[in-house]
Amino acid sequence: MSNTLLQFSFYSSKISIFIKNLKMIKYILIPILAFGFLWSCSDSELITPGDEFFPAGMKDGAYVVDVDGNQWNFSKQTVALNDPSESEVNGSNMNGGLISIMIPQELTVGTYDHIDGAAIQINLPDGVYVNQDLNGPLPFIVNITQLTTGANSRITGNFMGTVYNAATGQTKTLTNGSFVKIKVQGTTTANTIFKAKFNGQDKDFSTNAKAMGIVSAALISGKNTTDNQTLSITIPGGIVVGTYTEANEVLLEVNLGTSNPADNYTNFNPADGTYLPAKLVISAISGGENGVVIGTFTGTVAKFVNGVPTNEVEITSGQIKVPVEIP
Repeated sequence: MSNTLLQFSFYSSKISIFIKNLKMIKYILIPILAFGFLWSCSDSELITPGDEFFPAGMKDGAYVVDVDGNQWNFSKQTVALNDPSESEVNGSNMNGGLISIMIPQELTVGTYDHIDGAAIQINLPDGVYVNQDLNGPLPFIVNITQLTTGANSRITGNFMGTVYNAATGQTKTLTNGSFVKIKVQGTTTANTIFKAKFNGQDKDFSTNAKAMGIVSAALISGKNTTDNQTLSITIPGGIVVGTYTEANEVLLEVNLGTSNPADNYTNFNPADGTYLPAKLVISAISGGENGVVIGTFTGTVAKFVNGVPTNEVEITSGQIKVPVEIP
């Protein structure tokens, strides 16, 4: 009996020591486990509202979209322009491709579609695509999920839709479109000039006028908010000070519709790949945050029917003084 009691006493003391050690280990493990939890839930892993819509691995400044199932990346240079009358989210890529989402109001969190006036223009190697065809606007929807304010304002969202190339008649489908924390800046329309005479009639496209991708594929574009019309000039090889013509594949595209939103004119004949006359003279390009492109332009645009130009419009007295968009 005495041996049994001694053994019991011995094991009891061991158990007591083991329990005390467990309590000490608890106080050591709790901080370690807590640290591990916080580390595993770092900012790169936390899910904020809207993140569930984006592909894995998307980084700040990313701008991508699937075109007919093939992903295109426009993250080389990105910027969003915030303006009370029309705002934009723009991007470009290494091959001179450009993308621009337009919303006819100030940027705010929410969902906008083609019925609200939301629009998209995407420049691909086979031409310029927009969400409108000969019958009017095509389906397009953009969802702005996040918008931070202040000096370092950023915008995040996703989009999808259908786009059409007026020069070729081809339609493409856009899916899985996303832009993540794109830098937002205000517009400088007060000193901007982008206007010309169309068959002698003055038209001003200075709203949100800008120059993008001037080193690779240059695009100068703007909007006439009075008649809800758009004008763009594209130069595939980029621009420096100098003169460019149809021999340089200067592409003029203008929407002159009032009742018909797809009243599109161009100097490019998709039937044979030729261009009607166009002349763009760049007299100055300045760099930096307040960079500006200055120049003049003229040309002839038309509607092409089976390769034959119809309803030709002469563009004269074109003036350009637009800001260079900085990512």
